[in-house]
Amino acid sequence: MHAFLDNRIKPYYLHHPDLAPGTSHFRLGIEEGLALVRALRAQLSGLAMPTYMLDIPRRLRKVPLESDHLEKMPAGYRVRDMAGPVA
Repeated sequence: MHAFLDNRIKPYYLHHPDLAPGTSHFRLGIEEGLALVRALRAQLSGLAMPTYMLDIPRRLRKVPLESDHLEKMPAGYRVRDMAGPVA
């Protein structure tokens, strides 16, 4: 992220890995992703910190995972976008 800033590029989004063929070795749970983002936040300035985002399948929008769009449930997480809960 520092290298981006050194080259005058603002890190904007950090995407949670999508379910795509051949990418299973990149997959991690939302909880693990949030822990990595917290560790980054402890080391980066606000300008260098991207927003952790999730692309919602079958919808044409993204939601930030460090916000009220994410609700922890007993069996995982419920994600909401501006159109409401994602089924």
